[in-house]
Amino acid sequence: MPAKPRIGVSSCLLGHGVRYDGGHKRHRAVTDTLSRLFDIVAVCPEMEVGMGVPREPVDLVGDPKAPRMVGQRSGRDWTGIMRRYGRRRAAEIERLEVSGFVLKEGSPSCGPDRVPVLSESGGDHSPGSGLFARALADAVPLLPVEAEDRLDDAPLCENFIERVQAYREWRACTRGGPSLSRLMDFHASHKLALLAHGERHLRLLGRLLAEAGKSPPQTVTMRYGAAFMEALKQPATRKTNTNALQHLTGFLSGRLDRDSRQRLAAMVDDYRLGRVRLSAPLKLIRQHAVEHHAEYVLRQSFLGAHRLPEP
Repeated sequence: MPAKPRIGVSSCLLGHGVRYDGGHKRHRAVTDTLSRLFDIVAVCPEMEVGMGVPREPVDLVGDPKAPRMVGQRSGRDWTGIMRRYGRRRAAEIERLEVSGFVLKEGSPSCGPDRVPVLSESGGDHSPGSGLFARALADAVPLLPVEAEDRLDDAPLCENFIERVQAYREWRACTRGGPSLSRLMDFHASHKLALLAHGERHLRLLGRLLAEAGKSPPQTVTMRYGAAFMEALKQPATRKTNTNALQHLTGFLSGRLDRDSRQRLAAMVDDYRLGRVRLSAPLKLIRQHAVEHHAEYVLRQSFLGAHRLPEP
């Protein structure tokens, strides 16, 4: 496993001059934030299939569910080449243990959604997905994927960071094949993270595990993985994070003296009221958990370093 989580990024977002006109779309959330947390794998489908720079722009045309990629002036059809490349590159991304992907919004190759797909007559368009983005989603359906424009929203960026780390941990859990024992351990260590994304998700996954004996381990593992990654797509809020923090403080309260309990409760309340960042109560909870050997608390992924870096 790589020392740091590894993510794929559309090359133009890193400042590489690979766009059709030789330009780039450097994005600060990628170069200034995500690059501090993750190892980066740069990908440019157009360059990697030999389109070159500068090059003729391309459009998606036809059925939004299965569009063709054609040159705007020449009408050259790149569909077959791009689809074959997409399947091959997506398989390589999986072998590289990439745990997330940031894609260029609106790109005929990389756009994950909202990409214009022209009608055959060249008139009105419908939204679709870029051909590489579609191949990636088909090959690695649980992989966290985000368009770069959404990363300008701090909670969405933080949510992506969390999902990347969670997917990496999920891969580690399932690397040896289906195991209900490992699945139970994984769930136990992510209970508070799931709670922070909504009690409904935690209850749903709990029921799935409670009924695990009724289905083959492989089926249970596939269902759990899909539901787990779907649960994390719902960004945590200050209210749901506070709920998770209060559960942790409740677990620790019997081990703390009166002054420590009051200080911790005040810190959680400061977070609830927006006076401090989430890292403040988490740091204090971690300190108490280490001091009192609270293994249940220490194993919670909710305490992990999956937040935005401090400014």
